Amino acid sequence: MAEPVLRYRVSYSDRVLQRLKALANEATQRGDGSQFTAALKEFDRLLGIYPQFGEPYLDLEIESGQIYKGFVRPLAMCYAVFEDRRLVTVADLPILLPMASKEAEAE
Repeated sequence: MAEPVLRYRVSYSDRVLQRLKALANEATQRGDGSQFTAALKEFDRLLGIYPQFGEPYLDLEIESGQIYKGFVRPLAMCYAVFEDRRLVTVADLPILLPMASKEAEAE
């Protein structure tokens, strides 16, 4: 029997939550709202079980941790991972990436 996954606690700042709502509206208006919603759900899932999926960006000096840049199209976020506390914090404002071109979607 597989052992249960020890999840990370994920914390989003109020500013990030407000920005995510605004980005959801923007994505809906431009035509990729469902992709945005799917990306946000996948981000939340990955941050809870394997936040190291992103690209390491910066080692923190004051507290033991690392900043990562993560991409799940059309969403990009930077977040800090504190292994010793199994904590992920998202405090930097997320970015809505440009829509994928029709040629890229066909590949």
